[in-house]
Amino acid sequence: MVNVGFTKGQPTKDIWFYEHPYPEGVKNYSKTKPMKFEEFKQEMAWWGDEADGFAAREENEHAWKVSIDEVIERNFNLDIKNPHEGEVISHDPEELLAQYAEQQSHIAGLQEQLKAILGQALIRKQE
Repeated sequence: MVNVGFTKGQPTKDIWFYEHPYPEGVKNYSKTKPMKFEEFKQEMAWWGDEADGFAAREENEHAWKVSIDEVIERNFNLDIKNPHEGEVISHDPEELLAQYAEQQSHIAGLQEQLKAILGQALIRKQE
């Protein structure tokens, strides 16, 4: 879960993102396993004080900021992944099958190109 922060009354120059780490043993939240207030102590400590312009805020493995120029370039899409996180491997069967089908199609195209090249080479050799 990612939180986004804005300051009211000032022009936006940067947008801060904070990715809430799940507590140990928790894979997701639900109606039967809701978030607890005390789980946000880390975010509250990082948030800082508006009086000093949030001067204590620093980027870390959970927090990053993006310039408004980049957000505009992205057509105001705020779905921005954590740059400190490595590549996320999906184990979704539908996504994996779609990737596999795409790879197989690419391989078939390469095989057809190779056949055409070899066919042309044989024709030239016979001439």
